[in-house]
Amino acid sequence: MKKRLLIVAPVALVILLSLSLLPVDQDYLSSRQLDATWLALLPPLVAIVSVLITRWLVPSLIFGIASAAVIHAWPSPGAMAESLFVNYFWDSVLDSFHLSILGFTASLLGLVSVTTASGGLQGMINLILRLARGRRGVSVATVGMGFSIFFDDYANTAIVGPTVRPLFDRLKLSRAKLAYLIDSTAAPIAGLALVSTWIGTEVSYLQGAARDLGLDASGYGLFLSAMGYRFYCIFALFLVIVVAATGRDFGPMLKVERRARRVPEPAGPQSSAASPEIEPRWYNAVVPIGTVLFLIMIQIYYWGSQGPGTDLTSLSGWKDVFIRAAAAQDGEALTFAMLYAGVTGAALAILLPALQGVMTVREGILAWVGGVRHISGALVVIVCAWALSAGCRDLETAHYAVAVLRQGVSVEWVPLAVFVTAGLVAFATGTSYGTMAIIIPTAAQLGYEAGGEAVMILAMAAVLDGAIFGDHCSPISDTTVLSSICSGCEHLEHVRTQIPYALLGAVVAALAGYALVGAWGADLWVGMAAGMTGILVLIHVAGRRA
Repeated sequence: MKKRLLIVAPVALVILLSLSLLPVDQDYLSSRQLDATWLALLPPLVAIVSVLITRWLVPSLIFGIASAAVIHAWPSPGAMAESLFVNYFWDSVLDSFHLSILGFTASLLGLVSVTTASGGLQGMINLILRLARGRRGVSVATVGMGFSIFFDDYANTAIVGPTVRPLFDRLKLSRAKLAYLIDSTAAPIAGLALVSTWIGTEVSYLQGAARDLGLDASGYGLFLSAMGYRFYCIFALFLVIVVAATGRDFGPMLKVERRARRVPEPAGPQSSAASPEIEPRWYNAVVPIGTVLFLIMIQIYYWGSQGPGTDLTSLSGWKDVFIRAAAAQDGEALTFAMLYAGVTGAALAILLPALQGVMTVREGILAWVGGVRHISGALVVIVCAWALSAGCRDLETAHYAVAVLRQGVSVEWVPLAVFVTAGLVAFATGTSYGTMAIIIPTAAQLGYEAGGEAVMILAMAAVLDGAIFGDHCSPISDTTVLSSICSGCEHLEHVRTQIPYALLGAVVAALAGYALVGAWGADLWVGMAAGMTGILVLIHVAGRRA
């Protein structure tokens, strides 16, 4: 720890001094009646630096949350305590959206624990092994499962991770590799999908930005126009496919993969084992998990079809369904649907083997409780991540970062500057949705003033991309924490092993996309070809098989 302190502390001090000297667009802050200062960037910096020095995640997050409370409520000790314990922790736990996500995660992981104990998961694994041979085959199948659950990133992570994890353990593939595959598939595919729980949010932000500029453009039209310029999402998905198909890794992931070949992974969530006498029956796992997916889609249809002229025979009709579903009940209908589906699937996982005489209902409930108990510490981490995000909202951290962006960016580099800024804001705050909401209006205005609608579309794509990139790298992101939980991987190991891949995707997106296409005017197909070729070459040259 002393060695890390000697290295990290001076760097943190330099960053801290630099933050206080950054030029800021004060007109932007005053026009929105904001009083954010450079201190707004301090809480996430404190949390991240503390993690780097101590490797203690929860205490570091609490330290960052406490610093946010102190800055926000200074100099009143009572107000500081209220901010810390009530506004940040208590409100984060009681938030209905957060409760639904926690309940859905616990239900799914408990479900997989039950299907493990009943032999259902073993039967499902045997079924997958008939189709996917070897480590590379299983990795590609995992990515394929991630692509198939395109409609929501939380559902994607919570279903694919626990289901495939025992197979990774058997084949001596690291859980860090599994965490990377599911984390770097879930958000990019949900963010790009024409029908997903993300589409309503993204379209609403784009629609609002167009309205503020007085443009006669629909949010969907802007989304479709920007899709070809979502360079990070496209290259991140391409990179995941290449890594899975070639079996080549680099950096910390390569070391972890080599370790996994020699040393078995420690016991983690869903550690209940089936009795050797129990016959593996794949339907005891496939039916509950399939029921979860079916019920989520039914609920999406129910909430989304509550409107005139819903045409389910066309893709545009299904787009409208997802938009309405995402907006229903103040945007919380889908999380309730996921919770309902998760609980129903867990109950079915307990009842099916009980009806077959494989295990009693009591044994099934105990297996479910055991699966949830194993992740109780990880759920604390995700609550802390939400609390820190609340502190950053109070201090207007993201708005301050935007004010820095607006100061002195040249025209041709606006999309690239927006991409980098969105990545930094998402990394610091741990939220991609919040980053999109705050930066899109400013990015749209900057882009439109810089080069009309064409540059505006590029800038909007850069925000959506940068938000997902920063979220992938952030140790305080709830989806990053969820990926660690669902794969049974130690959280900081997941962050440490995923960052090099996320950075590779971001650098390729910046150079081949927002620089080559955005700043220098190359054709889109040239940028795509250059980026994908670069990824293939880099993985071939730098990557090694464990």
